[in-house]
Amino acid sequence: MEHLWISESAKAVMEALAHAGISSWVVGGPVRDLLRGEIPQDWDLAAAATPEEMKHALSRFSLVETGIQHGTITVLIDHTPVEVTACRGEGAYHDRRHPDSVTFHRSIEEDLARRDFTINAMAYSPDSGLLDLFGGMQDLKARVIRCIRNPQDRFLEDALRILRALRFASVLGYRIEEKTAAAIHTLAGNLEAISAERCAAELSKLVLGENAVPVLQEFADVVAVIFPVMRPMLGFYHREEHGGDLWRHSTAPLACAPKKLPVRLALMLRDCAKPVVQLCGEDYPGHAERGAEMTEEALRRLKFPVSVIRQTCVLVRYHSALPQNTDSAILRALHELGEETFLDLMDMRETDRRSHGEDTSDIALLREHTKELIARGACYQLSQLALSGEDLKALGYRGREIGENLKTLLDAVIEGRCENTRDTLLACLRM
Repeated sequence: MEHLWISESAKAVMEALAHAGISSWVVGGPVRDLLRGEIPQDWDLAAAATPEEMKHALSRFSLVETGIQHGTITVLIDHTPVEVTACRGEGAYHDRRHPDSVTFHRSIEEDLARRDFTINAMAYSPDSGLLDLFGGMQDLKARVIRCIRNPQDRFLEDALRILRALRFASVLGYRIEEKTAAAIHTLAGNLEAISAERCAAELSKLVLGENAVPVLQEFADVVAVIFPVMRPMLGFYHREEHGGDLWRHSTAPLACAPKKLPVRLALMLRDCAKPVVQLCGEDYPGHAERGAEMTEEALRRLKFPVSVIRQTCVLVRYHSALPQNTDSAILRALHELGEETFLDLMDMRETDRRSHGEDTSDIALLREHTKELIARGACYQLSQLALSGEDLKALGYRGREIGENLKTLLDAVIEGRCENTRDTLLACLRM
C-alpha cells in the first residue's frame, strides 16, 4: 500500500470523523497532486455521512457551511480550510451546470463515479490506501485527460467541465484523450450557459498554463464560444511568413511569455482588430486603438477584474509603440503608462519578437536604461516634483491654475528643460 503525506489540518479532520465512526478519504485534486509529487494547495475530503452527522462530528472546529445544500462544509483549522463533502449521488443536470437533486449515501465508490476525469476520481485514506476505480493512476502516468465513462454524458451534465479539461491540459501539460476531445468540440456550444465569472476563471488559468499554446490552438473553436473577440482571427492569414492564421501567430508567443495575465491576454489580442480594420495588403490603420476597444468589451463581457481589463487594454493599445531610448522619451512613457505597465509592455514586445526569431537587443537596452532612471529617482510624476500644490497655494495660486502649473513644470522636468529642484522650479514658474 502506497502511503501519501497528508497535512496536519486534513489529518485532524479525518481523525475527528473517525472518532465519530465516520470513514473519510482525501479525494480529487489533492490525491492527483500528491501522486504527481506536489504539495496540494487545497484539501478536499469525502465522508461517509450525512451533512448533519458531519457537523456533529466536527463541532469542536470552526465550520463554514459553504455548500451545505450539496453536502459541503469547510473546516477552518488555524485559518487553514479543509473542505469536507458527504458522499453523494446526483440527479439529472437540466441546466447543464448543477444537478437537479442530490442524495447522500455512504458509498465512496458511487461518489467517485460522479466526478469528471479519471485523474480527479481517486481517493486515499491512511487505513485503506489508494482507491482508483477508473484508471486514474494509469492516465496520470500517461499524462492523459480522460472523462469517466461516456464523455458526452459528463459534459452534458456540466458544461464547465469542457473548460476544466482544457485548463488541466494547459496547466499540467497533458493531452486530452481522443473521445474526450471529440466530445469537447461537439458540445462546446453548451458553454454559453455557463456564467461569465466561471468562464473567466477557467480561461485565466488556461492562459497562464505551461501548455497554453497547443491547447488554445487545437481548441480554438471552443475558446471562441466564450471569447468571440478572437473568432475573426481564425482563418485570417495576414502575413505569409507567419506560417499560420492570425490566431496561431498571436498565441505562439505565450510559450515564452511571463506568467502575468494582462501580458498574456494582450499578446493573444494585440492584433484582434486587424481583420476588422484591414484596407488592403498589410495596411491596418488604427488597429491598436480599435483592438484596445474590442479587448475592453470582451473582457468586460466575461467580468474580468477591472485592474486586469485596464492593464490589458493599455498593453494592446501601445503594443507596437515603444519609445526611443532617451531620458525624456522613457520618462514620458513612465508618466503615461506607469512603471509596472511600461515594464510589462517591454516584456510583451520582447516576447513577441523572440518567439519569431527577431533581435531584441534594443529592448534589453531600453529596459536597462529605464531601470536606471527609476533607481536614481528620476522625476516622471507630479508626486515627485520638488514643488507641491501646497507650495503653489502659499505663493498665491488658486484652483485650476495650481494643477495647470504643476503639469507645466512636470513637462519641463521630463523634457530636460528644468531641473527638479525647488529653486529651479520656482525660477521656471516665474518665466
